[in-house]
Amino acid sequence: GSLNYPHVPIDNGVTYLMEYYPGYLRATSKFGTGENGHGLSYRRYEATATIGNDDYLTTRGVSFGNSPFILGPWNPQRGATASSFSEPTAASILMEDSDTPVALQNVDEEIPIDNLTSYGMVHQTGNVYTLTENETFDSGISIEIEVPLGAYAVSFLYQFQDGDEADRLVASAGEDTAQFIVPNLPLYRTQPFEGMIDVASLGQSTVTLDFCLDGVGAANSMVTISDIKFLISDDIDNDGIPNEMELALGTDPMNPDTDGDGLSDYEELYIYFTDPTNPDSDFDGVSDYFEVMAGTDPNSADSTFRITELDPIENGDVHIEFQGGDGRTFRVRGSETPYGKTNWVIGTGLRAVDGIITVVDPGRRLSSERFFYWAEVESID
Repeated sequence: GSLNYPHVPIDNGVTYLMEYYPGYLRATSKFGTGENGHGLSYRRYEATATIGNDDYLTTRGVSFGNSPFILGPWNPQRGATASSFSEPTAASILMEDSDTPVALQNVDEEIPIDNLTSYGMVHQTGNVYTLTENETFDSGISIEIEVPLGAYAVSFLYQFQDGDEADRLVASAGEDTAQFIVPNLPLYRTQPFEGMIDVASLGQSTVTLDFCLDGVGAANSMVTISDIKFLISDDIDNDGIPNEMELALGTDPMNPDTDGDGLSDYEELYIYFTDPTNPDSDFDGVSDYFEVMAGTDPNSADSTFRITELDPIENGDVHIEFQGGDGRTFRVRGSETPYGKTNWVIGTGLRAVDGIITVVDPGRRLSSERFFYWAEVESID
C-alpha cells in the first residue's frame, strides 16, 4: 500500500508513518548505474504524501527528501521508518447536545454565575429566575461571561410549570445553535432536573450564556431556572497534570498531547523526559512516539529509528542495518518500486544486538536494477 502521513492501516493492520528530515533534500540513486532518481522520488512523494495540520510539519516544512524509503546504496545515511502501532487516541471532552450527557469529570470546584440580564417576562428572586411565556416575544436570561480555565460545563436546575408540551427551554453558550433543548413534558414539571451545557472547548474565552423559554401557541408555560454555575476540573484534559502547572510549563491544559506526537504530556514529562511541546525532541527527523515504539532514544540524535547502513556486497547481496531497542521485534520489507504497492518481507522477527538490527537481502542486485527498503516495529514483548 502507499505510505501516507500521518498513518494509514494496510497489510493486515500494519501502520506506516512517513517521517521527515528537517532541512534535508537529496536525490535517490539507482542501483548499479548511479542514475539520478530525483524525479522518481519526487513523484512518489507528491503522489503519496499528505500534509495535515500538525504544526511541526507546517512550520518546519517537508520535501521529497523525507521519503520513508532509503535513498539508494550510494547515499546510505537516510532510511525509512514505519511502525505497526497506531497512535493512541487522545482523551477529550465530548461535544454534547441535549440528548447526550456531558462527559463526566471530577468536579474540583463550582463557580456560581450571578446577575444574568433578563428579557421578556422574567421574575427574579435571588438567583432563581422564573420565565413566563409571552405570545409576542420570548422570555429569557443571558450574560456575557468569561469561561474560566478548567470549566467543562455550565450546570443548572430547571422545572416547568404547566403549559404546552410543544414549548421548550433552549440554552446555549457561545454557539449559534442551541446546545441544550428540553420540551415541557409532564415529567419535567414534577421536580427540578439538572441540565448541562458543554463548555470544555471554550476555556478562557468570553461567551454569551443564554436561557430562553421558546413558546408555541398560547402563553401558558413557565419554567424556573436556578443554581447556575460553572463546573471546574483542576485537570480539564485528564492528562495527570494540573491546569495551572500546564500554563507554567507552556503545555496546553485543554489538550493531553500538546505537540500531537502520540505521547501524552504526562508521559513526556515524567516517563520519557522529552519535550511535550516538540514532537521531535532531539531533532533527528523521527517523532518521539516512534522512537519510543522502536526503543531508540528520543532525546539523542545519535539514536534514531531509521536505516543507517545499506551496503551492496560483491556477490549481489545487500546488507541492511538500522537502530532499535531490546524487547521488541522488527520486520524489513522491500519493493522494486518506490510506491511499495507490491512488497516482500526481507526479514521478520529481527531483534537488536547492542542496539543494532542487521539483515541481508540475498542476491538483490543480481535480480533487480533498483530496490527500496523500509523497517517496521513488528511487536513489543
